[in-house]
Amino acid sequence: MGALGLGMALLACYGTLAAVGLLGLYGVGLMLNQTVWAGAIALFTVLAAASTVAGVWVHGSCGPPACGLLGGELVLYALFVDYHVLVELAGFLVLGAAVAWDLYRRRRNESRILGLGEASH
Repeated sequence: MGALGLGMALLACYGTLAAVGLLGLYGVGLMLNQTVWAGAIALFTVLAAASTVAGVWVHGSCGPPACGLLGGELVLYALFVDYHVLVELAGFLVLGAAVAWDLYRRRRNESRILGLGEASH
């Protein structure tokens, strides 16, 4: 769910921006409801961060959720408080690292449970 949430947040944010820009090159003008757009980005960002928090019950590590919450907070701060592209980008990068770290920890825990040992790492 974390990777899906992150992917959807990035698509909602930068994909929409790219689509509007490309359509503008073809003379198609679109008016986006910025509240709905920011809401979609926020929803998917929160979903990605929440999935890292849920990972604590699976792998017991507090690192990925702390990183995920920080990344989510940076993105939400950029969206709703004071927009700066570097803050938004940093938030997505930190959130992406947290999702990857959480996925790694989940897979490592699954390997341990299945008795696959260190050979699978």
